[in-house]
Amino acid sequence: DSVQWIEPGRKVNADSNSAHPGVLYMKNTFNSSANRFQFNDKLSTQRNLILNDFRIVTGPRPEPGLRGSPELIRLKIKLLRQKVLSHPEQCRLILSPLMKDYPHLPVFYLLMAESYHNEGKRSAGNRWVTKCCKKFPDYIWSKLKYAEDCLEEKKYKGIPKLFNNRLNIRLLYPYRSIFHVDEVTEFYGIIGLYYFYTKNRKAAEDCYRLLTKVNPTHSYSMQLKLLLAFPDL
Repeated sequence: DSVQWIEPGRKVNADSNSAHPGVLYMKNTFNSSANRFQFNDKLSTQRNLILNDFRIVTGPRPEPGLRGSPELIRLKIKLLRQKVLSHPEQCRLILSPLMKDYPHLPVFYLLMAESYHNEGKRSAGNRWVTKCCKKFPDYIWSKLKYAEDCLEEKKYKGIPKLFNNRLNIRLLYPYRSIFHVDEVTEFYGIIGLYYFYTKNRKAAEDCYRLLTKVNPTHSYSMQLKLLLAFPDL
């Protein structure tokens, strides 16, 4: 099989991110001139998906900027993520001073956006997503949230523009060789839906096949499965 899960505790030749309890290796053959790859098990020829072999890690999702931050901040972020759905206004009261003290943490911007979205205040939430994209242009989660909003509002042309026409996670982040499973799942889930809604069925199928290898029970995987099976619904 072209995908291999590395068991927890097994040593791997990777950087510090390999400390996660599991590592998934994506192996493929790649034709750089055509910008395509093919799974070794001959699932399908892919276009614009993966530039080269890369590792996918599982475990706790790393958050940029948190390294060296006080443990209390980590606990507050965990609490805010748990409460933002049920107590969005209360979360904003907690977030405002935190953003002043820790302006380098992009997660606070997205939590602020989520608090407004959970109250049905879509415009206010979208403004915070846009602020996060502008202030932290390399932060993948703000890009994914923005792209998700584009899908929901059927503004499909905004997605390739957002990613600078790099609908390939390795082209988008060429300096990275390791990605968290959530990053890969949500990126190719969104890109797969973009391809489906813009009538590129083969590319959407390619994304779905990748998702079945990485995270087959995720909502994006299931959504693409249904759309591809029943395209006229």
